[in-house]
Amino acid sequence: MEALITFAIITITSTKLTSGTLCQAEKCAYDIKPTDQYSQFDMHGEPLETRTRLITIEKSNSTGCYINTTDVVESFSFTEVPLVAILLLLCRQNNRVYFTPFDQPKHNNAIGYLQVGEFNLSYENIAQFSRVMDVRVIELFNNQLYKVCNDMPTECRGLRTYNSQYPPPKFKNINPCNEVFPELGEVTFGNMSWSEIPNFLQERLIHLQALEVPYSNFTLPPYFPWTKKERNLPRNLSRTRYSQNHYSEAFGLDIAANIFRRYFNLDYNQISDLRNFSFNGHLHMLSIKSNHLAHVGVQTFRNVSGLQHLDLSQNELKQIPMGIFDGLVTLRYLKLQENKIQELATGIFDDLQSLTSLKIANNYISLLQKGLFTRLGELHVLHLEYNNISVIENDAFPVDSIVLKYVYLNNNPLLSMPEFIFWIRSLHLVDLISTLISFRTFGDFLDSIDIFSLIIDSASSSNTDVDKKEEKFIDMTNAKVENIYVQNMTLLRQKKLILMIQNYHFKLDGNPLSCSCNIIPFHRFIYELLKNKTLKGDEYYFTEWKCESPVELRGRRMLDVKPVETYCPINVSGCPKECSCYKRFVNMNIIVDCRWRNLSDLHDVLPQSDLELWYNDTTNKHEGIDAVIVHSGKLTDWVMDHIVDILEGENYNFHVCDMARDFVIGFTFQENLNQVVRHSKRMILLISEDWRTDDETFNVAWNIAQEKIKESKSNFGIIISHGVTSKQIKDKALLRFMQRGRYIDSKHKLFVEKILYSMPIKDEHVQERKPNISSLIQRKFSIHEGEVDDNRIHTFVSYSDQDQEFVTSELVPDLEKIGYRLCIPDRDFIPGASKKENILKAIDGSLRTLFILSVSHIKDEWSLFTFITACEKSLRVKTNYLIVIVREDIDLPIMDKEVNHYLKTHISLHVKDRWLWSKLLNGLPPSSRRYENPRNSPLVKSRYSAPDDVATEIKEVLTSN
Repeated sequence: MEALITFAIITITSTKLTSGTLCQAEKCAYDIKPTDQYSQFDMHGEPLETRTRLITIEKSNSTGCYINTTDVVESFSFTEVPLVAILLLLCRQNNRVYFTPFDQPKHNNAIGYLQVGEFNLSYENIAQFSRVMDVRVIELFNNQLYKVCNDMPTECRGLRTYNSQYPPPKFKNINPCNEVFPELGEVTFGNMSWSEIPNFLQERLIHLQALEVPYSNFTLPPYFPWTKKERNLPRNLSRTRYSQNHYSEAFGLDIAANIFRRYFNLDYNQISDLRNFSFNGHLHMLSIKSNHLAHVGVQTFRNVSGLQHLDLSQNELKQIPMGIFDGLVTLRYLKLQENKIQELATGIFDDLQSLTSLKIANNYISLLQKGLFTRLGELHVLHLEYNNISVIENDAFPVDSIVLKYVYLNNNPLLSMPEFIFWIRSLHLVDLISTLISFRTFGDFLDSIDIFSLIIDSASSSNTDVDKKEEKFIDMTNAKVENIYVQNMTLLRQKKLILMIQNYHFKLDGNPLSCSCNIIPFHRFIYELLKNKTLKGDEYYFTEWKCESPVELRGRRMLDVKPVETYCPINVSGCPKECSCYKRFVNMNIIVDCRWRNLSDLHDVLPQSDLELWYNDTTNKHEGIDAVIVHSGKLTDWVMDHIVDILEGENYNFHVCDMARDFVIGFTFQENLNQVVRHSKRMILLISEDWRTDDETFNVAWNIAQEKIKESKSNFGIIISHGVTSKQIKDKALLRFMQRGRYIDSKHKLFVEKILYSMPIKDEHVQERKPNISSLIQRKFSIHEGEVDDNRIHTFVSYSDQDQEFVTSELVPDLEKIGYRLCIPDRDFIPGASKKENILKAIDGSLRTLFILSVSHIKDEWSLFTFITACEKSLRVKTNYLIVIVREDIDLPIMDKEVNHYLKTHISLHVKDRWLWSKLLNGLPPSSRRYENPRNSPLVKSRYSAPDDVATEIKEVLTSN
């Protein structure tokens, strides 16, 4: 027999064996549709056609139903030309299904791939497909296997091409034939609770190339591989470029496209100590991920030949013994991330001459010693992020490398710029995000750099293209760079500086860049280069480097700031102790800055000089919101009609922020309110029967209001009771405030007049613009998204099958019409990659995750995984990364605790919210055509036509008792 063709890992997930009959079954109501599929294989060097048919059964009666096998076969239109035939079977209700006998000649030229989901299917039916075509791959997901009433024989020839992952506990039920299966190439047994391999496996699967036994109970690895010989694919087949990429190159393997990979997978077992164990034989890949592995020995991998991929990640390793990697000269990928490694000795990687990718992220390494990576001449990517690295010794890196392109050192406590960056001429990106690099001694740093290392276009190898100049990125986002200050700009320092900024792209977003007078030397240096035409003025630093301080220059381009606008701190006699004093760079005036101190009078003693007195209370200056209104979501319509519309009407033109309409989705209620209160002159707080002082969010709002009241000593708070008496209010501080402050009953005849009396006085001669609430919130969290790079995904959309019509027909077209780039699972997930990998890549590569919440969606474990992962990223990046749209009424107590907590604390959207579109856009990053009028879209039309009584603030509805 020929070797098995494996298009993907063969899977039987959560499968059960049951009994039952289908003798009286009716014909299933099903559809057969062709679907697109990439070509997986070549035959004799030519692409082999792939035909895919999807059979969907929506529902059937309790006794099950049958499908006419002949109909299925005829849908493929088989000829004598060889092809790959993929049959996908999906049943929505997990019903029993029977395929009628097939008594026509077998289509041996058709290489079969059978994938079944949510079926109750018999072993006989599985075996029967071997009579139809040459079945080589079978995948079963969430199925039950049973025996039908007629005595259809189970044929061993059908099961010879049968690989299984996650089979039932009794292997004999899967492979009942007492004969050897030399054609099996790859097999996976997951979640088996095995502590050793059954004896008969090795006896039957004598030429097995890949064995995967994840999620079992092995404490020591079983013996594998069982054969030394590599196996070719049958019929002169080879994988296509697409298939080869997913099957081997994605794992760093360099193997021929016409052979099986040799793979031993022991992930998620109980292997903790390998000091006295030695792997043997010829393997391409070996994975021992997530085993609580604490110890490995020098001999553990010494007897493995041909190893190209080794995964020891997500374990408990603290030490890596010297010599453990000796002899692994073919190793290309090494994964050591997410362990507890504290130290790596020089020489430990010296034998890894073929290594292209090394991952040591998420460990406890503090020092990179001299010579640690110098022998890794083929290394392309090095991951060292999330360690404790503070010292990098000279010559720790392969400075003569012409292939090392990516080095990740982000989230390490580095204080200074590593010098190796300017020696390795092949580097494309060095990630220094969230390090402690500050450039406080930038002049000394320039002095430490050898100018010859900055001659980027020279070459040390005849293989290097000296004319090719590739942009090199040094990403220092969210580091500690305050300024680029060089006090004594000598000629040598000037040469080094211009070489650095011309050949390296320094990304400084999120740094505390200060545009004080210290920027003047750099400013003059750059503009002198612009004047003599050394620079063109379109270089990245003219537009990207922006001031963070002082406050009046925040957001300005650093090189646009004029010297006359700059000043620096000064110690001067007469400077009030409550204030700060500065000196202007150009006119030498002394600035006495007493802003935000709530001072009512000028000081008697001030510096003796030309003064600029900054006493204006910019707290009021920046309070562009006249009132923020906080209330129960159920009162939204009443509030809009009786308060907001009146205050915002043409008679009064107050700038109002209503929580149900204006708060930014994805942020917490507290984050929204904290920031809005800072810019508000009043807070109108409505107490109602469903939102009283014992409510958690009410207490958050009242506590924030009290802080502002204490700070400003003003009548900031306006309390309105709606259907609630003072006797029902338990908070004593609130009662005291109501007795002496602004308190209004909504039933009072002069209700509107009392509100207007409590509002701040407006100056008719001053025309103020209402602040952009979304911008206020995002500035608070240092979100500077601006115009998104063309390669970035704006939003990853996660939804259930039931919501597919809403997402694909309404939501997605509307967003893409105005320039948003979306990642849609059904359209954009990479075929062949695992679901977890697709989800993680989508979340990592997108600026937002839009989660369509429904009961059916959140019950799915992968949907919950998506939600939790996106929620964790939202916390990590401190932005409104996760945005939730609720599709239906949901019951909080039955929800997962993570989802429950999010809905109680964050601002979410309901699909019937009358401000759905505007609130969604406020929460999303900007797009190129965001502000085009979308009112003609079906989504927006449906929102505008919605009755007022459906407009609710979903968060408040969910948190009400």
